[in-house]
Amino acid sequence: MARNLCERPWTLAEGFVVGAGIIVAGLLLERFVGPVAWDAFAQPVNYIALGVLTALIIAAHFAAPHAYPIRF
Repeated sequence: MARNLCERPWTLAEGFVVGAGIIVAGLLLERFVGPVAWDAFAQPVNYIALGVLTALIIAAHFAAPHAYPIRF
């Protein structure tokens, strides 16, 4: 019987697979969409992105007790 993906505990190998998958997805996005236009990432866009990233980190902190993948 196959193991449920949300079943605990995940192993270190599964963590590496997830990390490698994120890297591969980023490389494929850059390959097919093209490079980032860094000129578009100037004020005030960088402040907005910083605020969104900070909000996501805070939300993940408060969700961590309830979400095993975040704690992992």
